[in-house]
Amino acid sequence: MWSVTFIAFLCASHLNGILTESDDLLTKFKNFENSLFSALETHVQRINKLESIVKQQQDKLSDQEKTIIRQQQAMTEQHELYKTLQNMYNKQAGTIKRHENIMYSQAARILSLERDTDLSSIEARTSNTSIGPGKDWKKHKTGTDRGKDKRTSIYQDDNVVPKRSTPSITTPVAFTAVKQATQGAIGVNQNIIFEHVILNDGGGFHVLHSIFIAPVAVYYLFSTSTLHSIDIPHLLHAGLMHNGNVIAIAHSHPGIFEQGAITAVIKVAAGDEIWISNLDHGPESAEGGSYSSFCGVLLYQL
Repeated sequence: MWSVTFIAFLCASHLNGILTESDDLLTKFKNFENSLFSALETHVQRINKLESIVKQQQDKLSDQEKTIIRQQQAMTEQHELYKTLQNMYNKQAGTIKRHENIMYSQAARILSLERDTDLSSIEARTSNTSIGPGKDWKKHKTGTDRGKDKRTSIYQDDNVVPKRSTPSITTPVAFTAVKQATQGAIGVNQNIIFEHVILNDGGGFHVLHSIFIAPVAVYYLFSTSTLHSIDIPHLLHAGLMHNGNVIAIAHSHPGIFEQGAITAVIKVAAGDEIWISNLDHGPESAEGGSYSSFCGVLLYQL
């Protein structure tokens, strides 16, 4: 009897221990569950916060993309405006150049007419001195009331109409001009300027556009040399121009300091224009420091 009771006590004690351990396990499980839910909630909050930050960054990127698109459109419009203005400038520059050429031609024509007028005045004074004022040449030569005139005619034949001689120039015509300052951004068909005039006998060289306007019809010798800037990636072709026609071209290679030079003899009429122009490539650059020059001289008057 006592043994059965003791065994029952042991079983009850063991069962009570098992139940106590079960309660501890349930408590631990609940605590773990609560910790897990708390951690998950914290992670969810962090994820939501990160998603909000990502959304804000995406919105900023979208705004920046829209700003870039607007700036690109504005740059395109400005580029089109620049092209339009550049075309207008080129047209105006061409118009100004034509007007200047007309002005120079008219100035040369006026100079030629003034010289012709002076020559006519000289011939008229010579004629009046030879035959007397107000008298006919034939009558003076064969007048009946005084007999045959003893004075010698200034012409060999009375039947030949006196011819006016070709206008001549009594002073030398020669010029030399050099570049002191480097000229950059020279466009195609734009004049190369030689701003420092060393010699300009006869006044034919016009420094503003570096154009020589021939005062009389003659044979001229022209020479030019141009030093190409080292930092320009293409060739320099400097053309000797006669009334817009290319006479000869001075060639310089890119990437080095190379000096191209040409010399030519040209038959030029009064009022013709000679200048040096950049051909084929642009923008170009010609070095100063007296390394580039343009000169000409009258050889023989026609």
